[in-house]
Amino acid sequence: MRKGLKTLVVTASAVALLSGAVLLYPSVSKAFQNKASGVASDPGAVFGKYILAPEPILAQAKPMLKVDSADMTEPGTTPDSAVHYYPNEACWKVIDTVEARTRAGDTAGAISALDDALRKPDWAPGDKVSLYRRRAWLWIEKGEWKAAAADYERAIEEIGSNDLCEEMRLRQAQVFCYKSLGDWQAANSACRTAIGKLDAKIAKFERGERMVGFAGRYYDTLAADSYYYDRGIFYSLMKKWGKAVRDLNHVLECRDPRNSNYGYVLQTLGEVYHEAGRYRKAVWYYSRAVEKYNEKADATPLMRAYESRAKSYDRLGLKRKADADREEAKRIEEKYK
Repeated sequence: MRKGLKTLVVTASAVALLSGAVLLYPSVSKAFQNKASGVASDPGAVFGKYILAPEPILAQAKPMLKVDSADMTEPGTTPDSAVHYYPNEACWKVIDTVEARTRAGDTAGAISALDDALRKPDWAPGDKVSLYRRRAWLWIEKGEWKAAAADYERAIEEIGSNDLCEEMRLRQAQVFCYKSLGDWQAANSACRTAIGKLDAKIAKFERGERMVGFAGRYYDTLAADSYYYDRGIFYSLMKKWGKAVRDLNHVLECRDPRNSNYGYVLQTLGEVYHEAGRYRKAVWYYSRAVEKYNEKADATPLMRAYESRAKSYDRLGLKRKADADREEAKRIEEKYK
């Protein structure tokens, strides 16, 4: 077990809900710009170790039990939760070297270490996914959005057809890179590719077909929820607000309100309405997310919900309420430092 890392048990659908919510925040764009210019010193400080940090939170903890998809599926099936991309020991050594050089301010040296490692022919697909993702983040630090998008594409190619949930995480990050470049055509093309794959999965579920061979209909429902959620994210990235709201509301209807991810869906709907210019509706969803986070004592998402609601209050001209929300966000941040 890698020293200093916590063991996390997270379902594929949980990761989908958690990571997708962050990508819609208006503050993410600013955070990315700050990161590229060197203002932000740590990816985790900006994103709370969400999907756009060097390694998603799921992959930051080495598993106590190696998951072998061949032992969990029927012949010919590749369930999305059965394949995760945890670096092995050799890969961790490369990542440790990269982190040391990055901390020393040697971004070029860190990229060089990854270049050398990726020339080796004997990496497992999961290792290459981790290395490409790490290099993509370093390109982002340098403001090299095109190179970052290309590395995300290479990571997606390594995944192949084995893990649609992981592909969606990478595709969302890639779309953000294209948008940062101002390449709307490439961004929309990537979104359409993702939506096409999700459409196929959702259609299969709606026809009543089994999507996996090891966990039955209960897992089918969870997986389908994550597909609807992801499709809502991509529709949002294309500014197809109505379709985004439809898919996200579907997730809310299917989920138990006691589910730990329920608040993230509420907050994502708030972000969609904010981006669409419907600020009162955004405030309503942010307020429901705040209630849900308070029930679960989820400090980091609660802080972000207050920050996001403050921006909607600003747009509505409600300065006193906006200032109160920002103060509450600061109080939470200080409390849980």
